[in-house]
Amino acid sequence: TEALPIPALQLAGRLPSNDALIQLDLALLPPDHAAWPEFHNGVAAALRLCLGQTNISRTWIVYNKPETANYAHAGVLMGLGLQGHLKALAKTDLYSYLCQDHEPTQIGIMLGMAVSKR
Repeated sequence: TEALPIPALQLAGRLPSNDALIQLDLALLPPDHAAWPEFHNGVAAALRLCLGQTNISRTWIVYNKPETANYAHAGVLMGLGLQGHLKALAKTDLYSYLCQDHEPTQIGIMLGMAVSKR
C-alpha cells in the first residue's frame, strides 16, 4: 500500500509582461492563511487519485490517516467522498474522525459521507 502523495501548494506566479516570478511570502501573513487552500489541494489530490479507481478499501483510507489532523487530509476525505469511496469506512472509523478536535476534518468527513450516500 502506497501513501497518497499530496503535492505542495504552489504560491508563486509569473507576471506576463516581463516573465518575472513573484513568490508569496507566508511569513508576512497570518499563520493559518494557507489552511483552506491546503484543504482544496487535498480534495484535488483525492480526485486525481480516484479517476481510474473503482474500489478504494477501508484499509487504504485508514492507512493514509496522518498522525496529526491537517487541512490537506481533511480535503482528501472530502475528495474520496465525492467519488463515493467513504462508504467503505466502518462506523468506528467515522467516530474516530469525528472525535478529533479538528473542525476541517469533521467538515471533510461529514460532507464526504453525505455525498457518498447520494
